[in-house]
Amino acid sequence: MAKQLWLVIEDNQYTRDTMKEYFKTSDVELYCTTEQYIETALKKNTFNIVLASFQYLKHPNLITYFKDYRLPVIVYDVTESEHVKEFEQQHVDKMMYGQINYGQMLNIAHQLIKDYEPSRQEILHFKDLELNVSTSKLMVGNKEVFINDKELLILDLLMAHPYRSFTAEKMKEMLFSENAAITVDYIQGLVDTIEKKLAVVHPEEKYITNIWQTGYKMVVD
Repeated sequence: MAKQLWLVIEDNQYTRDTMKEYFKTSDVELYCTTEQYIETALKKNTFNIVLASFQYLKHPNLITYFKDYRLPVIVYDVTESEHVKEFEQQHVDKMMYGQINYGQMLNIAHQLIKDYEPSRQEILHFKDLELNVSTSKLMVGNKEVFINDKELLILDLLMAHPYRSFTAEKMKEMLFSENAAITVDYIQGLVDTIEKKLAVVHPEEKYITNIWQTGYKMVVD
């Protein structure tokens, strides 16, 4: 089973090394970065959760950013106070006060990931697109666009996570079994076909973009 990938925002090298040493025997792989490179990390990887040091509290706007990516957030190593508690209630999924307990963090993170996984939406909306996953019906405004089962999988993934980017390789890994005769070129062809079908209805609207070295995502205004 592939390891979960967790994003760690931490400036202290010693803390990063200690965390990596602890988690290396678990079902988790840590991707450590500093605040400066958060956006780059998010565009290149699909994470399960965010672990951030107390300095993260200075940047509540980043909380919203992670909510857009539908990622739970743990902030650790903070001093307990009423102000911090109020911040926790408004912004953060979990805070760990004082000295870091990695075992406790591991357990809490797994539970958060489990609880945070959104219930599957049968009907997805993006701009004037409406995708009914259960019936495979795609509406663009008041016009129906016919898509096949594989195109549905691609569009379902992109519309369910409009702020996240997915490479063709990642789509192959997430959507199709290892035994399926699906190639990266085939997936790229599926996306191209979806774009062409949407363009027939709305040639002036751009719904999907392919960001170089980052992957496909919905065009969020």
